[in-house]
Amino acid sequence: MGNTVYDPWDDRSSKAPENVAKSRASVRSQLIAYAKNVFLHQHRTALFSLLIIGDSFRAARWDRSGVIVSKKVNYVNDPQPLLDLICHLVQLDPTLQGSDPTATLIRPGTKVFRIMNELAEPNSAHDMDYMLPGTEDYVSPPAHPPPTESAHDHSSTPSGSSAVSTSQDGVKPSAPQPKTRIRSKPPARTEVLATEDHPEDVPAVVEAPDDDLPDDYPSEDMRVFRYVREKFRKSLADGRPRYKLTIKVGDKTRVFLVGWPVFESTLLFGRATRGYVAIDASTRRFVFLKDSWRPFYHGVEQEGFYLEKFAGDDSIIVPAIICHGDVGNQCAFTAQYKERMKKQLEIVLRRKQRTSTDASSTLDGEQATTSKKRSHPIEDDSEDVFSESCSAEDIDVSNVKGTLRHHIHYRLAVKDVCLPFEMFRDTEQLICLMTDCIETHHQVYIKHGLLHRDISAGNVLILPRLVPGPEDGTEVLEWRGVLTDWELAKPYVAESDEEKARQPERTGTWQFMSVAYINSQWTHPIGIPDELESFFHVLLFWALRFLPHTLGDTTQYVMDYFDTFRSEGSNKYICGAVKCSAISAGEFDMPSLQFVQNSRLPGSPLNRLINKLLELFKARYEILKYMSKQKPSPGIDSSGTMPARPRIKLPTKQPAWLISQDKSAGPSYGDSEHNENSPTEKTKSRAELLNTHIAVLNLFNDIRLSEVTDPAEWGTVWVVQDQLVNYEPRIILAKNLVPARTTGARGNDYGSNKRPRNAGSNFATSASTGQLAETT
Repeated sequence: MGNTVYDPWDDRSSKAPENVAKSRASVRSQLIAYAKNVFLHQHRTALFSLLIIGDSFRAARWDRSGVIVSKKVNYVNDPQPLLDLICHLVQLDPTLQGSDPTATLIRPGTKVFRIMNELAEPNSAHDMDYMLPGTEDYVSPPAHPPPTESAHDHSSTPSGSSAVSTSQDGVKPSAPQPKTRIRSKPPARTEVLATEDHPEDVPAVVEAPDDDLPDDYPSEDMRVFRYVREKFRKSLADGRPRYKLTIKVGDKTRVFLVGWPVFESTLLFGRATRGYVAIDASTRRFVFLKDSWRPFYHGVEQEGFYLEKFAGDDSIIVPAIICHGDVGNQCAFTAQYKERMKKQLEIVLRRKQRTSTDASSTLDGEQATTSKKRSHPIEDDSEDVFSESCSAEDIDVSNVKGTLRHHIHYRLAVKDVCLPFEMFRDTEQLICLMTDCIETHHQVYIKHGLLHRDISAGNVLILPRLVPGPEDGTEVLEWRGVLTDWELAKPYVAESDEEKARQPERTGTWQFMSVAYINSQWTHPIGIPDELESFFHVLLFWALRFLPHTLGDTTQYVMDYFDTFRSEGSNKYICGAVKCSAISAGEFDMPSLQFVQNSRLPGSPLNRLINKLLELFKARYEILKYMSKQKPSPGIDSSGTMPARPRIKLPTKQPAWLISQDKSAGPSYGDSEHNENSPTEKTKSRAELLNTHIAVLNLFNDIRLSEVTDPAEWGTVWVVQDQLVNYEPRIILAKNLVPARTTGARGNDYGSNKRPRNAGSNFATSASTGQLAETT
C-alpha cells in the first residue's frame, strides 16, 4: 500500500519494524532529527507527528522511551481516518498533546523577565573571581611547541602581577598557588538599575505582581562566582526562550527561572539530561537545576535521595542539595504501552491455543460440554490491560529485559554550580582533584556501603568554594574535585552473593568501565577494584586531552583505547585490544605512551603514578586469568548428535628420537605445566591492595610529597591546548573498524551515532568538546 521506498517503517509481521533499506533508514533518521529538535527547543513530555507517504499516512507518538507508530493508511481511497486523526489531535488538551504543564513560558515585559535581565548583568560588588592565583589570564600553549636550544630559560615576571606569561621555550615562570585570600566581609548591597530593551515586534506587557519572586534582594550574602553569572547571561542571549520550572516538595512548590540549557544530551531517547544555571525564585540566588528522565525501576533511587544522605558530611564532597522530586506522574508511555501490548498479545495467543486444543479434543471423539469445568479458565474478554496504572514497584526487571527502558521525569536543584573538569591547570592539580573524587568514593563506601557504578569523565567536576582561613577576617578560595551523578549507586554486593538487577541491561559509561566488567558481559558484580580502575581510565582520559605526551595522534589513540570493542559471536562484545593490553600487561605498548614536560623533555611525575597503578591492575588480572582457567569450560554437549565411530588404536611404540633423547637437555613440557600460570605471593598481595581504597589513595597522596617528587617538577607539566580534535565518543567495532548499527550515517570511518550514555557533566556550566556518552 502506497510508496514504500521512503516509508521508514514496515508493517509486515515477518519483517523488523525498522526497515534497513538505505532510503527508508535515511527517512527514519531524518524524522528522529526533527523530533529531537522539537524536544530541544520545547519542554515536552511527548510529541505527535504526521507522516505523509505518497497516497498513505502514518501517525507517530514520540517520547523518551521510544516511538509508537500507526499502521500505514491510504487516505486517497478513504480520507476519513486522516480527517478524524487531525480533528482529534487539535482538540486534545495541551498536556495530552505533550506540553509540559510544569514549564511556563516567561514573556517579555513581565516582572520576572526584567529581573532575569537584571541578575544577568555583571555586578562588581557581588561577583568574585574563581581562578586560583597565577592562572587568571593563563593561555594554554600548543601541545607540541617547537624545540629550543635551552629548555630551562625562564622569562621574568613582574612582581605582584597576577598574570602568567610563558617564555619562548614554553616553560611557565611560576606554578599556581593552591589558595588565595578574599575578604570575608560581604560587600555592601548595591541596587541594580539595569533596564530591559523590548523588541520592537513584541508589545510591552504591563507588569503584574509575581508571587514567585520577592520584592527585594534577601539580606543574605549575595556573592557569586563570576563564571556563574556569565553562564546565566549567555543562556539568555539571542532572544532564547525563558521558562519557569517547578519542583514539588510535599505541599510546597519551588519555582526556578531558566533560559537555554548550559548542557543538554544529544540523544532523543534515554535520560535526556539537561543542565541549567537557574535562579531560585524564592531567594534570587543562582543554583544549578538538572532536568532528566531517570530510570524508573523498583530499587533505583532518585539522585537527590543520595545527596540528602551525604549532606552535612564534610568528608563527602558532593553538590549541596536544595530540593528534588519526580515531575508529577510524567512517565514515558511508550515502554508501558509495549509491555501492555505484550500482555494483551499473550492473552490472545493463550485463547487461540486453548480454542485449538478444545477443537482437537472434539474431533478425537471427546464430547465438549458447557457444564464441564475447565482446568485453565479463559480470561474474561472484558479485561483491559491498558487501564492499569504503572508505578516503579509494578515493574519487575526480570520481565522486561530486552524491552524498552522505563523513564520518569525528574528534577534536581543544587546550590553549587561547578566548573567542568577541563578547567584544571596543571598535572599536580589534576592529581589533587582526582584524589578528592576517590576520597569521596571511599567515604561513601565505608559510611553508607554504596558504590557509585558510573564513574566517568563527565561525572567528575571542579567545585570552587570559600573556606575559613587560618587568620581572622579572611576566607580561602580552594578548588575541590566533585564526584556527581549518584543515581546509579547501589549497595556493594559480594561476588559470592546473588545480585538481582534493578535495571535491564548494563549500567555505566562504556568508555570507563573496567575490563573485567565489560568482558563478563555485565554479569560480574561491580566491586571496589572495578571502581578504582574506572578512576584510572578517567585520569588517563583527561591527561591525554590536556597534558603533553609522546603520542602523535591523540584522537585516534583515545578512540582505540576508550571506544573500540571486539566482537565474540553475534551478541557478545568485549573490551578493545589497546585498553585490555594496557590493564592486563601493565604498560602502554600499543603504541608506547609517556607523559613529558612542556619542553618535550621526559620526566613528568604523572608517569610514576600511572606505572604504580598499572602494577596493581596487572596483578589483579593475572589472578582473574588464573581463576578463569580453574573453572570447568562450558564446552559443547555433543551427546546424541553423531553416530558412534569405531575406535582407532594409537601406536604404543616410542619413536626413535624420543628413546635417544638426552634427559639432561632440559625439562619436558609436563614438568612445569602445573605451576606455569600460578600467581606468586607478591602478585596476590598486590592484587589484594585493590580491595580497598587505601593503597590507591596513598599512591595519589605520596606522589605529591617532596621526597617523592621534586617540587620544581610540577612547574614543568601544566596544561596544553585540547589535543582531541573533532572527537565524539562512540563505540567502534575493532574488526575492520566497522561502525555499530545506526539510524543515520556520520560520514566518517570511525563509528556510529549510537552512544552508551551521559553525559558530560551534570552540574558543570558547559559541555566539553569531547562530550561523553550518556550512561544507561
